[in-house]
Amino acid sequence: MESVAAFAWNGWQASSGISGNLGLEYARILNSIFISARQLATYYWQRQGRVPMKDDEFQKHLAEMQRHEGVFWDSLEEEDEIREKLKAVQDQLDSITRPCFDEPMKTYSIFTKQWFKKS
Repeated sequence: MESVAAFAWNGWQASSGISGNLGLEYARILNSIFISARQLATYYWQRQGRVPMKDDEFQKHLAEMQRHEGVFWDSLEEEDEIREKLKAVQDQLDSITRPCFDEPMKTYSIFTKQWFKKS
């Protein structure tokens, strides 16, 4: 089953003629953020301090909760997992769309340059 993010991205991707796993990778990243947010809100934060746990259960609970928080919240670290994945997708998208922004003619900059200053 595709998520809403995958459906919207794949629709745009198909209409733009972009092939490959770019949309799928974007959807995976976005879905991991949504899944972590849902897990934190519906399971981990509700159990925190309310459900009695043994020490090893509590440590496991904290480790899993911190893993989901690491996905959901930007840690502002240089090696943030989600930021690195999104940067890889952005780099791929930039390389695909770069030809669209190349200067159409080399003389365009000559003809559009302001040669004299207005006083």
